Amino acid sequence: MNGDVILFSCPTLSSIVTFADMQHKGRSQIRERIEELSFQLEAWARAYHVSDEPVVSDQDYDACLRELIQLETEHPDLRLPDSPSSRVGAAPRENVEKHRHLIPMLSLANAFSLEDVESWANRNLRFLKSPEDLFVPLVVEEKMDGLALSLTYTLLDTTKPEKGYSLRLATTRGDGTIGEIVTPNAKTLREIPLKLAASASGTLKAALGEIPSDLEIRGEIYMDHKGFEKLNELLAGKGQKLAANPRNAAAGSLRLLDSKLVAERPLRFFAYQIAGLRIAQSETLKLLSSWGFAVNPNWTILKSFTELEDRIHHYASLRQQSGAAALSYDIDGLVLKVDDPEKVALLGSIANSPRWAIAYKLPAIEAQSFVESIEVQVGRTGQITPVAWLRPTSVGGVVVSRATLHNEEQIRLKDIRIGDTVWIRRAGEVIPEVIKVETSLRPGNSVPYAMPELCPACRTKLVREKSALLCVNRLCPAKTVERIRHFASRHAMDIRGLGEQLVERFWELGWIKTLPDIYRLRDHETELKVLEGLGEKSVTKLLEAIENSKKQTPEKFLFGLGIDLIGETTAEDLVNQERVNGDLETLFALSEEELVELDNVGPGIAQSLAKAARDAHFRSELDELRELGLENCIKSPRDVGPRKTTEGGRLSGFTFVITGTLDRSRDEIKKDLKALGATFTDSISKNTNYLIAGEAAGSKLVKAQKLGVTIWGQTELDRILAGASPSEL
Repeated sequence: MNGDVILFSCPTLSSIVTFADMQHKGRSQIRERIEELSFQLEAWARAYHVSDEPVVSDQDYDACLRELIQLETEHPDLRLPDSPSSRVGAAPRENVEKHRHLIPMLSLANAFSLEDVESWANRNLRFLKSPEDLFVPLVVEEKMDGLALSLTYTLLDTTKPEKGYSLRLATTRGDGTIGEIVTPNAKTLREIPLKLAASASGTLKAALGEIPSDLEIRGEIYMDHKGFEKLNELLAGKGQKLAANPRNAAAGSLRLLDSKLVAERPLRFFAYQIAGLRIAQSETLKLLSSWGFAVNPNWTILKSFTELEDRIHHYASLRQQSGAAALSYDIDGLVLKVDDPEKVALLGSIANSPRWAIAYKLPAIEAQSFVESIEVQVGRTGQITPVAWLRPTSVGGVVVSRATLHNEEQIRLKDIRIGDTVWIRRAGEVIPEVIKVETSLRPGNSVPYAMPELCPACRTKLVREKSALLCVNRLCPAKTVERIRHFASRHAMDIRGLGEQLVERFWELGWIKTLPDIYRLRDHETELKVLEGLGEKSVTKLLEAIENSKKQTPEKFLFGLGIDLIGETTAEDLVNQERVNGDLETLFALSEEELVELDNVGPGIAQSLAKAARDAHFRSELDELRELGLENCIKSPRDVGPRKTTEGGRLSGFTFVITGTLDRSRDEIKKDLKALGATFTDSISKNTNYLIAGEAAGSKLVKAQKLGVTIWGQTELDRILAGASPSEL
C-alpha cells in the first residue's frame, strides 16, 4: 500500500480506522473484521430482499461492502468462500461446466381443467387404496414463469455441523439429470443465502436422524415486471437488443458468462423444495423461510375440492387483470402437491414425473389487436408462411407485434384480412396466433387476403404442392439463409455463435453462400476481427465452434442438411439402421424401393431421400464438406446391434409422431415416452399408431385423420405420463 492511509468507514460497525492500525492488530483481527462485515452485510441483505424490512440505508450498506472488498483485495487468502462480495460478480467464465444433480429434477405432468385435476387425485387414491370420497390435503403454490435452479450447500465443517452450510454449487435444471454450473451468477442474487442459518443442521438432525454433508435446495429464478422494465431501459441505453419477456430475460441473464453483468440484472429467486427431505411440503416452505430463503408467500393448504376450485377460479380471473390488482410477476399456472410426506413416499414417480404433484396450467392469455399488414416468410425448404403484423399489444405482460397465420388454408378458414380487429392468443413461449376475427368491426372496403404469386425474396413463381406454396428456386437467398441457420442450429451441427443475425450479415458480405462456405470462414479471419460488433475473442470462439462441429455425429449432420421430411428423430433412426450403420454414403446409395424396406420409413421419406441423393448439387456439396474435414460426420460406423424398445414399457411396439405446439418441448416429451418404450418417426404413415397433436397441428393432423391414426391431445398425453395405458384412454 506504499504507506498510504486508507479509510474504512462502515459507520454502524466501527469507528474510522487506518490500514496501518489494521496491520498493527495482525491477521487475526483482520480475519475477525472480515467475518464481522460479512455477517452484518448478509443480515442486512436478508432483511431487505427476503423480509422486505430494510434496517440500514443504502449508503451505509455500500460503505461496509467497500470496506469488505478492500480488505479482501489486500488479503485474498482471508476471503470467505461465502463472502457477500460475491454479489457484485466475478471475472467472466471461459466455458460452461456441467454437473449431475444429486437427485434428478423431475418435470411435472400437466392438468388443463378441473376434470384433469380430479382424475389425477382419483388415480392417486386408487394407487394408495384409499376411499374414493377422501380428499388428500394439497399445498398449492404459484407456478413461476422462470428458470429452475438447484443450489448445493455443503457443511462448512463436518466435525462441527453447528457451523452450518455454505453455498458450494448452483446449477440449472438442464435435462433434469445434468445442468449447467452457474454458481458465480447465482451468488449475485441477494435472495439466495450464501450461508444457511445456524439452525439448519439441528433441524435436519431432528427430521432425518442425521446431518447430510450436502443439501440441494430447488427454486425458481424469475424477473418481476418492474425489474423487466428496468432491464430493457438498461439495454436500450446501451443500444442492445431488448428482452422479449421476463422469462427469457431471467434465463438469458443467469447464463451470462460475466457475473458482473448478472449482478446488474434485477433477478429474483423463490425457493420451494429441499431435495430428498421427507417432511410435509407446508413445513418445507416454513423451514426454507427460517433458513433465510425468499419463499413465495402466496401458498396455501387446500382441504377440499371446493377450495381447490375456488383457488383456480381466483387465479384465472387474476391473470386477465392489469394494474395494481394483478401479480407483479408472471406465472403460467399452479403447482399442486400432496402435503402428507408418507403418502408422497408411497406415490413415488412414474417416468420423469412424480405422482404426488401436478401442474395446473392456466388458460392461454388472449387480447384484442389490429392487423396492420400480412407478409410471407420463406422457410429453408421453400415453404411460404404468412405472418400478421399487429398493432403492438400487451398480452399478459408481453408486448406482441406479430402472430403466425400458419398457412393459406388457415387464413381462408378464419377469413383474416388486413385492417381486421382480431383476438390473439399467447401460450407459453410460442409465437402468438390469431384465434378469431371481430367481423362486426371490419372496415367496409375490406377485401380477402390473396397469397403472392412470386417469391418475395427471389421473385420466382411459386409452385403449389397440396396445401403448401413453395419457392422451388435452389438459389433463393431466403431459402439458403434459412438452410445455413438450420445447419448451424443447436439440434444440428451446434455451431455456437453463428446465429440468425450473423448468418444474414455474412450472406450480405458474400462470405457464406453455401454450407461448405461455413468451413471457409477462417479465410476471412482478419476481416472478421475488425467487423463491428464482433471483436477478437468472439471471432476466436466462433471459429473454434465451427472447427469443433466437424466432430458431430452423422445423425446431427443428416438433420442439419435440411432434407424435406427428415427431422431429428427420423435422422437418428435412419443412421442407426443396421443396414446403414452410421454411413450416410450407404444411405444415399439406397434406391427408393430399398429405403421403404427400412424400419419406420414411409414412402414420403423414401422419396425425399432418393430425390436428394439424385441431386447433383447436393452430391457436390457433400463432396466439398468431406474435403473440408467433415468425413466423421458423413461416415462414423457404430455397433448398432439389434433394434430394441424399452422392455415391458406400456408403449412398447407403438410408433408415435408429434406435431403442433404442446406445453413442453418435443425433446422432453420424446424422452419421457421413450422411457415407456415408444418409438418415433417424423412423418405420418400407415405404420403410425398415434399422433400427438398440439395447437396448430397442420397437415400431419389432416393426414392422420385420413389414415385413421389415433390422435391424442395434451390431455391424453398427460394421462399417459401420469400412469394410464393406451387402452384406458
